[in-house]
Amino acid sequence: TGDWVCEDAANAGRCAGAAPPQRCVDEHPLTTGDWVCQCPAGLSTRAVAGPAACVLDECEDACATCEDDACTAAEQDCHDPATGLATNETGDWVCVCHAPSTDTAVGAPV
Repeated sequence: TGDWVCEDAANAGRCAGAAPPQRCVDEHPLTTGDWVCQCPAGLSTRAVAGPAACVLDECEDACATCEDDACTAAEQDCHDPATGLATNETGDWVCVCHAPSTDTAVGAPV
């Protein structure tokens, strides 16, 4: 065993064969059963002992489509209504004004 095989080569294969392909990580190689499948960059979530249900949240720090934290720069909140990979929806993130304002704008600050 060892970190490079994530306790077992089959475990690394389970992560690599997931959709989308994930990386197997074993941060504690002396402890068994704690390996995780880590979603690719830009996708959030990881799961212990099996593939993760990766989600694409365009408001995450690693967002490739949200124009460099445009909402935060405008002192607004970012909300992504469709985070499922199955929908493959991008560019639908919304900047939302802080209360008491109620305006929103799709793909850009208000």
